[in-house]
Amino acid sequence: MSTNKTWSAFCQALELDELTANPRYSTDEARREHRDELVAKVSEICQQYTSAELESKLAAVGVPCGQLLNAGEVSQDPQIVIRQLIEEWDYPSVGRVKTVRTPMMISGELPETRMQAPHLDEHTSQVLAELGYSEEEVQRLIERGIAVQYRPGNS
Repeated sequence: MSTNKTWSAFCQALELDELTANPRYSTDEARREHRDELVAKVSEICQQYTSAELESKLAAVGVPCGQLLNAGEVSQDPQIVIRQLIEEWDYPSVGRVKTVRTPMMISGELPETRMQAPHLDEHTSQVLAELGYSEEEVQRLIERGIAVQYRPGNS
């Protein structure tokens, strides 16, 4: 907690009067100085709650927070669903793949996704060319196994 206001709200939400009153944690500098022991204490306390309970308690007092979600949970998150941030692309030789759209809106609209994410090594030749390698040098690097270039159908 980088500000005293946030620290105080955090302690208030979790009823941690003993931490609020402890001079070892009374300022940002003191909390940094005793970071390891404070992290251990806070981790132990937080494990007494579910992620949803913690988020609810902390958000209620204005502490910036959010749950860490796995990929499956993110795709079901109401905000993600409402904002339509997950889309599917048909990848050659792979099939349908879910990807995450940019969450930034322009004039209230999500921008159109113009291309799918590249395959691993798809742009090796272009990147090496931009770095000044000739076509022949790039080909030699690929032939020697120093660089790899994605080829459709070779996945």
